[in-house]
Order: sequence, then structure tokens, then C-alpha cells
Amino acid sequence: VSHLEKTFKKIFMLTPVSYRNHIRTEQAKILLEEGFSIDATAQKVGFSDRYYFSKIFKRNTGINPGEFCRNSFIQ
Repeated sequence: VSHLEKTFKKIFMLTPVSYRNHIRTEQAKILLEEGFSIDATAQKVGFSDRYYFSKIFKRNTGINPGEFCRNSFIQ
């Protein structure tokens, strides 16, 4: 596992967990723009806890999912 993680990070410049969360966040942005609720989006992208989803989303985008939704509907 350690070798795989080191090799993955060397190639992608992210840990496997960070990469997975990045992919989940990108998919979540699409779902939120389509009008899915934050709870439904969190579940659809693989998070069982809405609050953890919000934390990861904010870490990756700089804003929380609610702000993202408000900004998406304004534009």
C-alpha cells in the first residue's frame, strides 16, 4: 500500500484520497448546478455524512456547497 501511495502521489501530485475527493467534488458541482439538494448530492457522490461532504467541498473549492448553489443560480 505504501509503495502504491508513493507512486500515485509521484504521478498525480495528490494522494489517492485527495484525488478521490477531487473527483467527488467535481461531480458534486455538476449535481448542485443541476438542482440536486446538498444532502442528495452528498449521497450520490459517496458521502454518508452531509457535514463531512461540506468540509471536503469547502476544502477543495474555497466555498461551502450552499454558497456554491447561490453563486450558480446567480450566474
